[in-house]
Amino acid sequence: MSSIERRIAIIGAGPRGISVLERIVATYRELVEQGAAPERLAVAVVDDVQPGAGRIWRTDQNFDLCMNTLADAVTLFPEPGSSVASPVLEGPTMYEWIMLLRGEELGEQRDPRGAKAALFSRHPVQPLGHRAQDIQQAEPNTHPPRGLYGEYLRWAFSAVLGMVPEAIEVTVHRSKAVGIEAAADGTDAIELADGTRLRAHATVLALGWLDTDLAPEEQELAAAAAKYEQLEWVAPNNPADQDFSAIPSWEESGQEILIRGLGMGFFDAMSMLTLGRGGAFIPDATAPAGLRYQPSGREPRILAMAGRGYPHQPRPEFSGMPPRAELRRLDEAIAQLDTPLPANSLDFGDTLWPALLRDAQEAYYRVLLAAEPDVLKKIREIIDDPATDALRIHEDTRLDGLVDPEKRFNIPWENDPVARLEDKAEAAGEELSIDSFTRSLFEHLLGDWREAQRGEESPVKMGLFSFGAAMKRIALVDEPGRFTQASREEEYALFGSIAQMVSVGPPAFRTAELLALIDAGLVRFLGAKPELTVDEEAPAFRVSSATTGEEVCAPVLIEALIHDPDVRHTACPLSRQLLAQSRMRAWAWGDGSLSGAPEVNRETGLLIGQSGQRDPRVHMLGVPLREVRADMTNSPKVGEDPVIFQETDAAARSALRIAMSR
Repeated sequence: MSSIERRIAIIGAGPRGISVLERIVATYRELVEQGAAPERLAVAVVDDVQPGAGRIWRTDQNFDLCMNTLADAVTLFPEPGSSVASPVLEGPTMYEWIMLLRGEELGEQRDPRGAKAALFSRHPVQPLGHRAQDIQQAEPNTHPPRGLYGEYLRWAFSAVLGMVPEAIEVTVHRSKAVGIEAAADGTDAIELADGTRLRAHATVLALGWLDTDLAPEEQELAAAAAKYEQLEWVAPNNPADQDFSAIPSWEESGQEILIRGLGMGFFDAMSMLTLGRGGAFIPDATAPAGLRYQPSGREPRILAMAGRGYPHQPRPEFSGMPPRAELRRLDEAIAQLDTPLPANSLDFGDTLWPALLRDAQEAYYRVLLAAEPDVLKKIREIIDDPATDALRIHEDTRLDGLVDPEKRFNIPWENDPVARLEDKAEAAGEELSIDSFTRSLFEHLLGDWREAQRGEESPVKMGLFSFGAAMKRIALVDEPGRFTQASREEEYALFGSIAQMVSVGPPAFRTAELLALIDAGLVRFLGAKPELTVDEEAPAFRVSSATTGEEVCAPVLIEALIHDPDVRHTACPLSRQLLAQSRMRAWAWGDGSLSGAPEVNRETGLLIGQSGQRDPRVHMLGVPLREVRADMTNSPKVGEDPVIFQETDAAARSALRIAMSR
């Protein structure tokens, strides 16, 4: 080792890695003021894709891939009042950074102390001429391209590097960490793919979406695609990393392609296979959703399918930034809980779930009955009656004469639109085919899109908005594993299903694009719970759904999803080695079953090993913990005291403390 004796390694240089470095700098400055800082500190930052942006937000990805977050809702800088121990560094939100790029003033309301503008002026941005249109068109409530967010992250990284004190030496390695092993001198030896070997007294793993091994069915699909050259299978992955170049157009093959998954991965694939191949969406007031698709001739025709069978619903279009959901009953229920709560002790279905359902019901009827306050008062009394089934108020006879049955908030139906379409067809004595199901889904999705356009004036969107708004605070109550396993598998799973359907859906313009593609005959839908096999005689992928009863064969299957990280089936070499060394174990639920998340000490982020003891050096943060920690997959939101900063602050302080103790 060199004369610099205290060393920290940060593996992963996306948002969390940058934040860890910023928190180390903030903590070090605090220690300097206290006269307790080490004389020299070395920090190695490792990322194999693009240090500062990382894999998900790298700046060279397709410009048509957009964020799920609004430009003015995301920041990489802890705000004053954040729950962090070290001093905050005020910096601009992404939209404020865009404003500064455009030469605009932030003003006193946004930047009362001028700290954000001063930080920007001290750390100039590299020319972004290739992003000029995105920068000029951005508004506070628009969904910017992911690559533009990556540029914001890279600027934040450069700003942090520019503030590093002379006593801290930062080296950036654009390589993959492939090995970690405890050394005899109390450090970890970290091996990089380029042959570099690092030593670290403390290591922080901010690895993001870890790759997992293929599931058994996926292994069979991969084997079939390898065996038959006629088959093309695109494995689950981050959409920007999926290769669609070998997928033939309809004009080339005359056959539909299959896409499995109808969440954000589907909309990304849809965009890359249409806009990415020269197609265009043209404003057209006569089109159902205001857009008409102009084909390039290079796009495929798509048969889409998923377990739910219906695309994620479009996010509501608000007039400004999204309002704060009124969750009075849920907040009161949380406040009334006994603390501390041991693991596997809280029945979610008996405590928080009824309160949330009542809040969602009121949010719906508050909009629906805005002009009928007397009726709304009666509905509130029914909502708050302890005997009321808050999930099925639409079936309550006390609403007769107050609200038309067709206008009531039917939460189960909203969570399962395909069941609604099937019920409608059965009532009409019709059997659904793929074409008729697609027509029905089109009309229902068009209705969803129109409701999204209404924003705050849509009863159903505001009712469903409550579920998404409650995700973080409910997850914080559960952390770590406080809900009983029975309620986790029942009511909490239902809550998650609804919240995922409505809160991680696409921006409304993406749904409008999908509607245009359906209208152009380029997208059809198979139905719910698809069954998939490989026909080796054809050869082809053979799919069917009980919804439509038809069987279809196709030569191409795209998996439009990214697997949740799972330490039990991880393909990450560092995670595999830490498991093999007994330095990491999966978090166990209260009933003894294992989650897919690694267990960590919540106060520091240090891994818990097989013996139940804290690892002396290695911390794990972020997405791999999403099953047991709140807010792990969201970009840090303005005004919400993001957990990411609490997590990175704690890990930075822990890493410094460990390094200084050596």
